[in-house]
Amino acid sequence: MTRPRSFSTSRHSSDRAPAATGLVVVAAGRAQTGDQVLLVANRKDAASREVADYYRPRRSVPVGNVCWLDATTQEEISWDVYQDQIEKPIAACLERGGLREKILYIALTLACRSR
Repeated sequence: MTRPRSFSTSRHSSDRAPAATGLVVVAAGRAQTGDQVLLVANRKDAASREVADYYRPRRSVPVGNVCWLDATTQEEISWDVYQDQIEKPIAACLERGGLREKILYIALTLACRSR
């Protein structure tokens, strides 16, 4: 099996999904809290940092639930770059903070590439 040239959020088609341009919006079946959100931001992008700094206190996301990435700001990235700079660091944030069983939602800020 060959690897895709660039990451796509769709596993069932070759269509590429647009990059995340805002925050994930979630419909609540029960009362949700900021404790259940992992906020992901890119240190290398000023807009991403600004969105995270604005969103975190307003949604009561604990400081320990913010995952700061040092990811590229390129529009499209390879699968290897995605795994090294996004997927693995997010998994590490969940493990390091003991958040794996606690987080229900991951909110991506601007410039956290998803393709």
